Amino acid sequence: TTANTATISTQNAGTGSARNLAIGQDLYVNSVRVGLGGGSVSTNTAVGKSALAATATGLYNVGVGQSALSALLGGYYNTGVGYATLYSTTSGGSNTGIGFTALGLNTTGSNGVGIGYNALGANTTGANNVGVGVNSLQLNTIASSLTAIGHNALLNNTTNVATLGTVTGGSSYTNGTYTGVVMTLSSGSTAITYPTATIVISGGAVTSVTITSAGVGFKDTTTVLTAPAASIGGTGSGFSVPVATLQSGTGNVAVGYQAGFSSSTSSNNTFTGYQAGYNGVTGGSNSYYGYQAGYYGANTSSCDYFGVSAGLGTSSSSGSGNAGFGRESLTSINVGSFNVAVGRGALFSQTNGSNCVAIGFRAGYASSANANISGSNNIYIGYQALGTASGNSNETVIGASAVGLGSNTTVIGNSSTTLTKVFGAIQATTYTVATLPSASTSGVGARSFVTDALAPSFGVAVTGGGAVPIPVYSTGSAWNVG
Repeated sequence: TTANTATISTQNAGTGSARNLAIGQDLYVNSVRVGLGGGSVSTNTAVGKSALAATATGLYNVGVGQSALSALLGGYYNTGVGYATLYSTTSGGSNTGIGFTALGLNTTGSNGVGIGYNALGANTTGANNVGVGVNSLQLNTIASSLTAIGHNALLNNTTNVATLGTVTGGSSYTNGTYTGVVMTLSSGSTAITYPTATIVISGGAVTSVTITSAGVGFKDTTTVLTAPAASIGGTGSGFSVPVATLQSGTGNVAVGYQAGFSSSTSSNNTFTGYQAGYNGVTGGSNSYYGYQAGYYGANTSSCDYFGVSAGLGTSSSSGSGNAGFGRESLTSINVGSFNVAVGRGALFSQTNGSNCVAIGFRAGYASSANANISGSNNIYIGYQALGTASGNSNETVIGASAVGLGSNTTVIGNSSTTLTKVFGAIQATTYTVATLPSASTSGVGARSFVTDALAPSFGVAVTGGGAVPIPVYSTGSAWNVG
């Protein structure tokens, strides 16, 4: 039968009386399109109002849902399932969007996977990205090689303004310094959120613009910014400043609910676990595994935390080169760097000390007021091995429940130790009598060695000025020969 819009015929479907219904062009049922879509490419499939609506030339595309792949022209191997999935894509290829507006703003980006409501929703040209979960990678625009799995995972990963170009100052503005000014678009590409800045006006013209918040979702450097006169004194016109360079978060992997949630321009991070790396903003090259591991690490770099609340940190932590292995290891870290904690609760209270090593359950912590907090260059090895104060430095304590002697001291063993065996010769620091440390500070029984004893006699206080090398011991008030 020949109709106004289609040719309908029946065809043999093998043997017997079975028949197929063949319709020569796309069907519309209550405005829902079913067929090949615009361009009538034989390998494309369109199901839904405005699905594959453009005159496509690309092959092997599937659009299911209203406006799915509606702008596609030359892209290949794309699949969009859900309302407005991949609806801005023109020439990108090998993308898969499943869910309301998943990859909705993608234009030429390729090899993307967005599954879930608004997953990769703002992506335009970013490639090789995977977002699985509601709002995963929602604000990413042009950054590539990102993986986010989980509700709100890497939600704020984006591209924003790094530097501005030359200011066109305008005229007739009111002189002053204006803070918290929200900038607006003058011309060029749009962004999701525009920067906030401090703007200085002198001689009726804008003379400087200092960014205090870099904005969200920039696409390229064609963007030119301005500010409403009402925000900078109420008078004047003609001010503008171009975006010179952009910065993006790239190479990040986040798996878990809100993993890497605040990460914006941080790069090369791995966040695995519920809210792991939640507050990470600008640092990079971090690896966090576990519930809230590295949670507050806003500006940390090259840190590795494994375990529940390992490296949890405090507000806006910024240390670098730390490693915590075990639940609550380095959980209070803030600005300290190059610390290593192995064992549950190891260096639990450490905040701003650096270059410390703790190995063992609550080593360097032990639930004590003497837990290391700000001390640096300390070593604690053993179950609840601990120093004598929270700020000691260069203290070494080895042994189960061993307690140190303070800064610049070493303890091996604990109060139950009855014998220590050392193989090989023992070489100690040598002193002159004048440079011996205080006998009272060293304590009864301390031993040392001098090189300038004068007429030494066993058990008698040593006198300097001679040339005899000899061992000495402390009585608590003097150093005697012996």
